[in-house]
Amino acid sequence: MEAVDQLSFRRPPHDPPAGGGPAHGDGTAAAHRIAIFNVKYSPNLGDGIIAECLEGELRRADPLIDPVSIDLAGRTGFSRRHGRSRMGMLSIIEMLPPQVRSVLVPALLMVLVRFRFAPRWRRWLGKCDGVIVGGGALFQDVDQNFPVKIAQGLKLANARKLPVAIASVGVSGGWSAAGRNRLAARLLGARLVSVSVRDVDSVAMWRSVMGALGVGEAALAPDPGLLSARQYGSPRKAAETGGIGLCVTAPIALRLHHEGAHDDGQHEAWMRAAARELMKLGRDVVMFTNGSPEDRLFRDRLQLGLERYPGIRFAPDFSCPEELAHALAGFDCVLAHRLHACIVAYSYKVPTVGFAWDRKLRSFFEQTGRAGFVIDPRETSPMHLADLASIAIELGIDEDVHADLVGGAAGAIHALARKLTADAAEMPMRPMPVKLASATAGAAAR
Repeated sequence: MEAVDQLSFRRPPHDPPAGGGPAHGDGTAAAHRIAIFNVKYSPNLGDGIIAECLEGELRRADPLIDPVSIDLAGRTGFSRRHGRSRMGMLSIIEMLPPQVRSVLVPALLMVLVRFRFAPRWRRWLGKCDGVIVGGGALFQDVDQNFPVKIAQGLKLANARKLPVAIASVGVSGGWSAAGRNRLAARLLGARLVSVSVRDVDSVAMWRSVMGALGVGEAALAPDPGLLSARQYGSPRKAAETGGIGLCVTAPIALRLHHEGAHDDGQHEAWMRAAARELMKLGRDVVMFTNGSPEDRLFRDRLQLGLERYPGIRFAPDFSCPEELAHALAGFDCVLAHRLHACIVAYSYKVPTVGFAWDRKLRSFFEQTGRAGFVIDPRETSPMHLADLASIAIELGIDEDVHADLVGGAAGAIHALARKLTADAAEMPMRPMPVKLASATAGAAAR
């Protein structure tokens, strides 16, 4: 429902072209161009981190793979302007009667996707040898947003008989019959070479939502965001020299996805008190966001009541995923509702405390063996939160579990690359100028 940008395959400056490889006799290198349906350019930079980590590891797996993201919301680059109308739109949708909302919103989405997005996607898929859907929480049904968009992408891929992979996605519950059937029908008609989900809860949910309709089982492939340290490396100079990172998430986002009732006023008061209690640990508290416009507005509101405290600071907005990743790498501890603030910090071996609001965050902490570091702000005092953060810093991260998860995330993407290129072998490979090879030397080393 966001404003639609002009779409193109042009890569932004921070997203280098794919690497080179063996050349044809005419001086071009053979390449497999893989389209990735995702939300790479979401204002929530966690989504961009997922996309860039997946793209980067595909290139490391096979230099002949040329991954190109297609943002399901029509965005073509990172911009703080994305989502400016989001809060107003979400507020309107919240006020609609459920019966009206369940019909009206999907109908508007179908018009947008069929007439604005589909012609462009069809043209671009004509230049591709395979399709990935993932990663991130794409298999969820909120007003059929993702079911409508992904089903259209699969329809176009199926028309060209392209190999399709579902990669490292999160799967949620609460599906409408229409959304579930719409997406399952396209998956059943796809040349499906691989299905993987990011955690054990998603494995079970896939079996319940899609497997029950005959789509098949899903394998476990840890979230690509676990490869953040590998993708972006260590910052030249940490954005923050130590300190505690407190991620700010707006009440409206929690209302939409929170399991159970949510009180906006209680949340705001709790965040202010949490910042003050964390400051007593003797470290600076840095309040930041992943970039969503509603989160930034809420951060600014919190700042009005906290700016007089010398130990509490507010991070500026980040312009791209790498900036967010490097900021997270510099903290001593990160506390967040946002899943990918926790995942990226964990990639850099920064201890985290999660604020429970939906199952996916709890599932990640269970996956890392740190379920005891998830709290519910509705039931936990800010004083206890500060104690838990202190314990998290003292205990650190289990190196063996960390190595297993990072290795599993990389291994899953390498296996995905092999499946896609093997299945696409019957199709002619796309020529790619050799001169692009030199442009990726730095990216491959990150």
